Amino acid sequence: MKKTIRNSFFFCVLCLLVISGYGPLFEGVFASHVALLNLLFPVFLLLFVIVVMGVFFFQKKKLWLILLMTGMLFLPVLKKFTALHLIQTDSTSKSLSILSWNVRLFDLYNWSENTKTKQKMFEFLKQRESSFYCFQEYYRQFKPLKENNFATTSHLKQELHCSFVHEYFIKKNKHHAFGMATFSKYPIVNKGEVLFGDSSTNMCLFTDVLIKQDTIRIYNAHLASVRLENKEYNFLDRLTSDQADRPATNNELRLSVVNIYKRLLKAYTLRRKQVNMLSAHIEQSPHPSIFVGDFNDTPSSYTYNKISKKYADAFLKKGFGFGKTLNTLWSFFRIDYIFLDSDFFDIIDYKRYKVDYSDHFPITAKFSLESQVVDPI
Repeated sequence: MKKTIRNSFFFCVLCLLVISGYGPLFEGVFASHVALLNLLFPVFLLLFVIVVMGVFFFQKKKLWLILLMTGMLFLPVLKKFTALHLIQTDSTSKSLSILSWNVRLFDLYNWSENTKTKQKMFEFLKQRESSFYCFQEYYRQFKPLKENNFATTSHLKQELHCSFVHEYFIKKNKHHAFGMATFSKYPIVNKGEVLFGDSSTNMCLFTDVLIKQDTIRIYNAHLASVRLENKEYNFLDRLTSDQADRPATNNELRLSVVNIYKRLLKAYTLRRKQVNMLSAHIEQSPHPSIFVGDFNDTPSSYTYNKISKKYADAFLKKGFGFGKTLNTLWSFFRIDYIFLDSDFFDIIDYKRYKVDYSDHFPITAKFSLESQVVDPI
């Protein structure tokens, strides 16, 4: 009886690992439900490692070898989560660089409870010399309000020494606007937007910039987020903070789990549609391209796999560790990315900056065009 229970447990762990690692690749309605488990792939992988170690010490070695060989099947998925590049390649003065950051409206509503956060964000950006800056959840003020002056675009153009800007706003009025922006030190020769038509504030900018004789396209994307409400965030915080000694009631637990699941499912379905639209657009691009942004999805997701077929992940090429980009206590996820077409770009460096100004960490990559040596502007 004990042997049957043990083997059933092993089988369940293995099935969860398979579904969480490879489920997002499947098509169909069922895949949307299964793919949500990919968020827990690192957890299931850790559980599997514990099982393998337990079998090694307490069970037959033959079973251990079978489990170990089975675990090798998940190396391709695991490799998308981790990078081990301790030594950074020396970058030259001829290289280009790009920064991507979900700036959370530059802390417009003082989520950080620090009135100096906006200024600190501007100072941080001024210190990060880059050729291109891509912002998600961007905010621009047209007319100063009595309570504050938020001259983001004019200020950033001056401080970042970027003469060229591509902005697009989903929501705006005579006072201010909410959307996305790409700043460039190089001339913008063409620009446009991919709008998803799902009544959301998510979208993707594409910006063509001229570098000497070459034109490259920069995609700056923000895909559907889960949009948890405060009560769901409070529930997650209680699970991971000092409030854990006040466990949720059964009813609170059930309602919170159901609500979070529904929101995850809706967001996943939207992202699947959005990334399919973007993939089709990328195929029609007349120029070599770079794709950056806030995907709101993990490296084992359908979204990531769809984009990574075309591009090289800068983090995997030059990063180190797990590369977490979501700035929350309960999250270990990398959901912000910089992708480059490896046929045209040579990736030199990748960095993530753990600055506590937004709910996302900024990321940067240095690269060069293989066809030419670029003089910086």
